[in-house]
Amino acid sequence: MLQLDGLVDDESRTFTIAITEAAHAKHRLQVGDALSGAGEPVVDTRTETAELYKISKLEVLNRTEDAIATNVSSLSGVLPGGGSYGVSKHAVLVLTESLYQDLAESAPHVKVSALCPGWVATEFYRVDQSRPERFKGETTEVTDEHRETWRGWLTAGITTDQLAQILFDGLARDQLYIGVQGFRETGQDVGEKVMARAQNIVQEKNPPSSSS
Repeated sequence: MLQLDGLVDDESRTFTIAITEAAHAKHRLQVGDALSGAGEPVVDTRTETAELYKISKLEVLNRTEDAIATNVSSLSGVLPGGGSYGVSKHAVLVLTESLYQDLAESAPHVKVSALCPGWVATEFYRVDQSRPERFKGETTEVTDEHRETWRGWLTAGITTDQLAQILFDGLARDQLYIGVQGFRETGQDVGEKVMARAQNIVQEKNPPSSSS
């Protein structure tokens, strides 16, 4: 069954059609295709999953070009101690992984990747200073000590040009996960930490607390 947006008897609306697996395979239908064809209304839409069936003269008028979507996550989403930032980045990572599987089946011309960079030499440590006044009272205040610590981490990171090259190289190789190379280039090998966390989960083992 396909859900389409288009014209049925000169009426513009969303509708559903039932097609055979053979027709789907023949035309290699994918999300974004522009189609034309003819069909007959089903006898009772309350008992059928589609509105039109016995589809004939099916033709692909236009095919969507390949596309790439990159979601900016972070290894904070898989490393321990990420706090609320890690929670949000883990959600981005899981969403991207789900999209990767779904799109491989429903829209193989659309690729998706998760960018998980290490520290990048930016002025992100000043981000709180550019926050609109109406939001400043809703967040934890960043101390000068914290800001200086972040500044040290960031200035030791890769440049934005290096990150861009890592991203483009990963996209060219059709990678789902991109950016860990940025950690390695700054001497930060997080592989052991990621593997240790995975082992703790599989073995149902508590990680050491920050106070121990």
